[in-house]
This record gives sequence, C-alpha cells and structure tokens, in this order.
Amino acid sequence: MMKVFSVLLLIWLPQGCQGKHLLRFLTFCQRDVPGDGQDDIESDGDQLLYVDPVTYLTVPRLPEFEEQWIPDPGLAESAYVSLGTCKYNIPRAIKGEKEPPEVIGGYVYQMISDCEYGDNITDMVYFVKNIFNQKLNNIYDSRLGKYIGFGELGMKNAAHYNNQSWKMQARKVEVDTLCRYNVRLFRKSILERKVPPNVKVHQTKPADYGGAVHAGVQCLGVLSSGSEGELAERRRGSHR
Repeated sequence: MMKVFSVLLLIWLPQGCQGKHLLRFLTFCQRDVPGDGQDDIESDGDQLLYVDPVTYLTVPRLPEFEEQWIPDPGLAESAYVSLGTCKYNIPRAIKGEKEPPEVIGGYVYQMISDCEYGDNITDMVYFVKNIFNQKLNNIYDSRLGKYIGFGELGMKNAAHYNNQSWKMQARKVEVDTLCRYNVRLFRKSILERKVPPNVKVHQTKPADYGGAVHAGVQCLGVLSSGSEGELAERRRGSHR
C-alpha cells in the first residue's frame, strides 16, 4: 500500500525575485582634498551616471542607458551645489561630534537620497540620509514624514530640520519630483535589462513525517548585473 506523507514546504524568495528596486542619488566628499568627491545616480546597484567633480561634466556609465538618455545641463549645477554642501558640512560635523577620531584617508561625509519601490511604482518610500565617517547621523523617512536623529548631534540636527517648514515641504514633494519622476525617466533602460529569472528550489535538510521541509531558493538572471546597490536640487533628464 502506498503511504501518503503530509509535507509543508516553506520557501523563502530572495529580494531580487520580489520586484523590489532602489534608485539612489549619492554625494560624498572628503575634508581638504581638492577635486575629491562623488556625485552619481545608481539603480539596483548599477551606476547610471556620475558628474566629474573637477570638470562637472556628466558621464553615463551604461551603454544602453546612454543611448536612451541625454544629460540635462542642470546636473552640473546640482552637483556643484551638492558637493559644496557636502564640504560645508564636514567641519560642522567634526565640531558637533566633539573632535571625533579621524579615519584613514580623512573625514568623509555622505548625503544619500534613496527611492525604494516595487514594479508598480505606487509603493514609493523615500529616505534622505546624512552620514559622517560611516555613522548615520540622521535620516528622513517619508513614511513618518520627518527626520530621525542618532546620537546627540544627530538628534539635534533632526530637530532643526523638522522645524524648517520649507525643508519638510521639499521632502514631501521630492517623493514625486525626485523619486517617481526619475524612476519613470530611467525605467525603460533599467527594466529592459531584466531577463526571466532562473529559479531553483532545493531542500536544505530532511523532514520528519508530517513535518516542514525547509527549502532554499536560488534566483538567477533577474538583472544583468548588480542587485541592490541631501540633494540640493532635483536631478533631471531631458526626456519629457
């Protein structure tokens, strides 16, 4: 007689198989290093473009992206202001942190704007992060509609930002003008790089009768490369 076993199969799907994406606007700089810094746009870990900190020329990084997109002249001015703001923040962060120990290579300040979204773009979540020496100082979370600070200086900065009505209004608007606008702008060159995923399910350990089977899932080929990798002004492209 054939025996029938009741088995519960538990499957965990990696993030890459769930249609989650990240569009990142990154600016960082170092103290007292002329011409140093970075101002770029990344999608799911791929660098789409960067603005040279010396010439302020926009340099596309992906061939298929370059074919579909013409840099907006406003990117140069935006990068200039962002890098200037970055340099401006370093000595104030040093003073606020009460002379923190300097890391190898000098003090580093990062300003990151992250747009996290699904395939339908409606579930957009917007974060604005200020990071000093790899330590998160404060973060704006669009779900909360305010900044959250970490440490004495971070909480002081967050309270200051939250009391600036113009800044808070700007953050709310940027969910559409920065995130949704640019996601739609870059969507064709980004999502067309997808290929059908190759999903393999394998059992991780034997299960007893009536027990649960734990299985691992390997998800390959979602993107051709990469998985998941305070703007002074909005980044724009010439597509309309």
